[in-house]
Amino acid sequence: MDSSLFGFRMISGAIRVSPIFARVVGAVGVLGSAVIGCARVAPTPSAAVPIATPEPVRVIPPAPIRYSVPMLIGDTRYSVESVAQIERDSAGRKESQRVTSTARVTVRLRRAQNGAFEGSGRVDAYALRTEGTATAAITDSVRFDATLDAQSLRVVLHPPLVNECDRPEAGPLAIARELLLRVPSAVSVGDTWRDSTTYIVCRALVPLTVRTVSTYTVTDTSRDTSGPVFQLQRVSVLRVDGKLSAPWRSVDIAGTGTATLQASVSTTSGAVQQVTSTSTLMLSVTDRSSPAAVRTQQVTQRVTTTANAVPR
Repeated sequence: MDSSLFGFRMISGAIRVSPIFARVVGAVGVLGSAVIGCARVAPTPSAAVPIATPEPVRVIPPAPIRYSVPMLIGDTRYSVESVAQIERDSAGRKESQRVTSTARVTVRLRRAQNGAFEGSGRVDAYALRTEGTATAAITDSVRFDATLDAQSLRVVLHPPLVNECDRPEAGPLAIARELLLRVPSAVSVGDTWRDSTTYIVCRALVPLTVRTVSTYTVTDTSRDTSGPVFQLQRVSVLRVDGKLSAPWRSVDIAGTGTATLQASVSTTSGAVQQVTSTSTLMLSVTDRSSPAAVRTQQVTQRVTTTANAVPR
């Protein structure tokens, strides 16, 4: 068999590759490389390198500034106005009345070691004007003493009277009471505290016990020419109970109410500089003087009071 048919030939004992075979083998090699190249698996991309997340920056807020309130609050004079809108509903018959009170009030306070306040003052030029009347009830000057702590608020005439019920001085004392606020010896924004006070008033010869639960909050601070001033909010819930039992008259009074007060207080002098308060009181008055004809009257009283310190 001719060995040249297989692409090589024996020449002088050596093997010589046929050019045709070499070309065929070369072509197959190229084709094989191409096939292998086409069948090669695409390289797997390397995993993404994670990017380190920086730690969040923690901002530590500065500690709130704490303000000291003086132990002794000297004479502070105020111009005060109180406007009451009174609505009465008796057996479907409704009446409305507007009453305005104005006065000049002087207050001085001293803080005791237990945190309570003791004070005194004077109400001058008190005037009570009722809508629809031409004249005003005027009280020239009334002196008072005051005690204020977390349980009680007492404002009495100086010197005290044996019976203060329905005295003309009751109006001036009520105006002075709005200016008495119990403030701790040191405060900062966000501070809160509570009072639960009880005091006695008299209306239409009926002694009334007024119980008030109040929450105080220091809401903000600012500055004026005297120095730092903090803003104080007081939110109160009231309950009123009273009873008169006499041979000639029997009356029960019960009611509830709410009140909100905004005030600014100087940390330099400790004095209240400005007050705005609103309150709503709803009373049920039952008159049993005649057992055969018991009468009930609903009374709603809305009061707005503003007071501003008067520069010396």
